[in-house]
Amino acid sequence: MVEDNKLEEYQQLASARRELLKIFSEALASVNGAFCVHDYLVHSPLPTPKVKVVAIGKAAASMLQGAQDYLKDRLVCALLVTKYGHVNQVDGQVKVIEAGHPYPDEKSLLAGQGLCEFVAKVQPDETLLMLVSGGTSALAEVLPAKGDLSLLTKLNTWLLSQPWPIERVNQVRQSVSCIKGGRLTSYLNTPHCVQLSLSDVADNQPAIIGSGLLAPAMSGNEAFDLPAWIQAMQTDVPVMPSSDSAVFKTIEHIILADNQRLCEQVIRACEASWSVQYQGALQGEVLAMAQQISQCLLSSSPGVYVWGGETVVDLPAEPGQGGRCQHLALAVAMAIADQADVVLLAAGSDGSDGPGVAAGAMVDGQTLSRGSLDGWDAQDCLTHANAGAFLAASGDLIDTGPTGTNVRDVVIGLKLPQGTGS
Repeated sequence: MVEDNKLEEYQQLASARRELLKIFSEALASVNGAFCVHDYLVHSPLPTPKVKVVAIGKAAASMLQGAQDYLKDRLVCALLVTKYGHVNQVDGQVKVIEAGHPYPDEKSLLAGQGLCEFVAKVQPDETLLMLVSGGTSALAEVLPAKGDLSLLTKLNTWLLSQPWPIERVNQVRQSVSCIKGGRLTSYLNTPHCVQLSLSDVADNQPAIIGSGLLAPAMSGNEAFDLPAWIQAMQTDVPVMPSSDSAVFKTIEHIILADNQRLCEQVIRACEASWSVQYQGALQGEVLAMAQQISQCLLSSSPGVYVWGGETVVDLPAEPGQGGRCQHLALAVAMAIADQADVVLLAAGSDGSDGPGVAAGAMVDGQTLSRGSLDGWDAQDCLTHANAGAFLAASGDLIDTGPTGTNVRDVVIGLKLPQGTGS
């Protein structure tokens, strides 16, 4: 009888895991860059027959495909800037630059220069269609005269080690860049500019997405307590255009998809089979958020519970494998250990969660015991930001590859009916 119960629990968990993966996959399809761009262009005519396209970010290749499928012969040429390994087949009219992410490299500087040159060549009778997604800030940069790659690397290594939301990180990036914070507008020669964005920021502000290449800069940098070497970088950049500058009146900003839409699609995919509740923003320090999620799943009635957004992780000096979603998933796995009625999926919508190739993880009540078989200690892995190593051992990593979108993270928790617990 005991063995029968264990087999039933295993089958129940296996079925639940398959269901969560299916829900996640269906929701991602609804915010795919190619689909979103094509759908927008079908319903919203561009101002000129001839169009030149810049696609930049981790979802750039997918977004560009949507534009190509619609524009066809109207597309004069395009520049594609994206993360290594995120390019599918492209034709001869597209110049491709692959660069470093999350840490910029020498190709990021080449991409920044190429971006300026491309934008400057768009003629007044042509439309510049900017397709922007998360990752843009690292993928393209133009530094002031005294800047170099070593300084850019130092800056981003320091920024990404801070327990800061992306809004604050990008404010600092703006303050030391020759193209961010609206400075790219100085290269515009056309009055026809449309930016379509997949939003990876909380409030969908164009100034934050990609650090605002074509949007007025955010204010408030002066309030940050920044190291002296960053303050020195800030003194050597061009003045950012004011928010009431006439150039911004010629630029149309459209948000194609965001985290809210992703969460809504998760909920829609669940409604036929489960009671489902949106629990609010995924935000703040990752372990505090994990505790909140664990308490919800352990105390609530059966059903699906959804969170969306991004947490922050205060990284140690030498972090290990895995990103914020894996960190959160392992912390939840510790809280639900030996529970037979809880499954949780935590993943980045772009298919990437920190160093490595995993999009995130899916854990259940047996995750801790599976990972411990190989000698891994869950608490030690959390302390050293090495959740990915534990979750690889437990077999709980999710590998989607590049998804063609980037609208922050989602957490889907499933509380099963008639769970036996332990």
